[in-house]
Amino acid sequence: SEDGYIKANSNGTGAETVDDYNNSLALGTGFDGKISKTILSFDTSAIPDGAVITRAYVQVTYNNMSGDPFNGGSNNIAIDIKSGHFGNLVSLETGDWDAAADADGIAEITEFTSGTKNSSDFNSSGLNGINKTGTTQVRLRFITNPPSSSTYLFIKQGSYAKLIVEYTE
Repeated sequence: SEDGYIKANSNGTGAETVDDYNNSLALGTGFDGKISKTILSFDTSAIPDGAVITRAYVQVTYNNMSGDPFNGGSNNIAIDIKSGHFGNLVSLETGDWDAAADADGIAEITEFTSGTKNSSDFNSSGLNGINKTGTTQVRLRFITNPPSSSTYLFIKQGSYAKLIVEYTE
């Protein structure tokens, strides 16, 4: 209930939650012309309180794609972070679509069409956004909305989506 994707009209209105589609999470523009963003939730409470986080990144696994949401490599996936949760609840809700992040654009995922892909390393704001006492959520979105309907990427959820955190004590 904490991972999923949210669809909204191309202007960001009319958000609606969608848990998953065949255990896949959508990014881009669907057949209905609505734009999708994905929320991933991670329990980061095992990180010791005194730890210094030195590196973090997200790893996702390709499921399928329609069209070219990466626009020939010129459109990456941006990652936003929230210490705790977007919106009012930990579970997915419509307010997650445009809820304030602790930091926007902390890392990017470049074009891929199979296998797994690591994001770039989180910037310092992203590292500071990791919650050592509970949940950390990330929101994945294309930097520029794909130009036409049915231009989207589906990534696998569950154990296929990971937040890798390195730290020193």
